[in-house]
Amino acid sequence: MILEEQMRIQFGKTCSVCALTIVCLSTAASSQTPAPAGQAAPPAAAGIVVASPTYTFVPLEITVNRPAADVWKRVGKFCDIGEWLRIPCTITSGKDGEFGAVRSVANEVLVGKTELSYTYTQPVREGRPYNL
Repeated sequence: MILEEQMRIQFGKTCSVCALTIVCLSTAASSQTPAPAGQAAPPAAAGIVVASPTYTFVPLEITVNRPAADVWKRVGKFCDIGEWLRIPCTITSGKDGEFGAVRSVANEVLVGKTELSYTYTQPVREGRPYNL
């Protein structure tokens, strides 16, 4: 009976966390500021599902037993992922390492960077499920 009780408690906690996550995400999505009146929104690019999306982030990390600067020399360029995945990667817009650069892997846009990191976004496209 103790095992069943522990499982019920764990299931309840899991459901609570899921419900809280859904509430937080829906609140963030609904809190996007609309464009000021009289200012027309720019036309949506062909194939983009949401013209002015609200993005979130998913933090992912892995520990590597090397100095960060040494690791970044090996994996730090925006198109280095092509070597890791053994697929072609080219910069289709902008310049490698600059804000707004777009790479060909999944049309990711470089939106942030530091000395040893970068952040990108993957625009939602029509007919292509959003897949983390």
